[in-house]
Amino acid sequence: MTYTNTQAVNQNFQSIKSEGGRRTKKVADIFKSAFSDAMSVGKVCSTTVRPLVIDLSYHAVQVV
Repeated sequence: MTYTNTQAVNQNFQSIKSEGGRRTKKVADIFKSAFSDAMSVGKVCSTTVRPLVIDLSYHAVQVV
């Protein structure tokens, strides 16, 4: 009877381990996607904002 209980515990442990692995992979994929999106936004922002900052700096120097 002990063997049956041990077998059930092992099966449950394997199920938990498998499910945990799937969820960990899913969370990792979400983080990778979010990081990639954030980097894309950062690149777009820098190409849009940088010329404006340079122009503002140029005009500020002209005024001073």
